[in-house]
Amino acid sequence: MSYQIRYKKFGLFQGEFLGMGFWHSISEQPEQGICRFDSIEDAQKFIEYYLKEAIGEWHREDFSIEPFDEKLNFEMQLAVMEEV
Repeated sequence: MSYQIRYKKFGLFQGEFLGMGFWHSISEQPEQGICRFDSIEDAQKFIEYYLKEAIGEWHREDFSIEPFDEKLNFEMQLAVMEEV
């Protein structure tokens, strides 16, 4: 089983680029899909890293770890492919 991270204010974590985090649905880049974590431990480690490195007000209680939504991930990427 794999997992995804949700932040209460921004949504599902998609990944980072140049130090910026991308979150669905505010990123407006669904083609990036959802970041997949192989274990709960990996997701927890990432949250700890994010809290340590983040600028601004981030709170541990605003993060949640959920089972990876394969269907949503596929639909996000498919919607962009259909626009082309």
